[in-house]
Amino acid sequence: MDDRAKAIIEELRAEVERLKKRIESLEQENRRLREELEKAQQQAARQAAPFRREERKKIPPDEHKPLVLRKN
Repeated sequence: MDDRAKAIIEELRAEVERLKKRIESLEQENRRLREELEKAQQQAARQAAPFRREERKKIPPDEHKPLVLRKN
């Protein structure tokens, strides 16, 4: 091989190494973002428990206020 071909091969090898490092970096970022997304989706899917009245604080049905219907 002549010197020009050797130089091109070395440039290509260096480019391949650079791209391998870039791929690894992007894969790590992708994993991190997927984990964040999964956590956000889990939090969004949780039931809004604080809005439910506790059992001991519930009013028995016979003590509820009567329902008043208004006419428009």
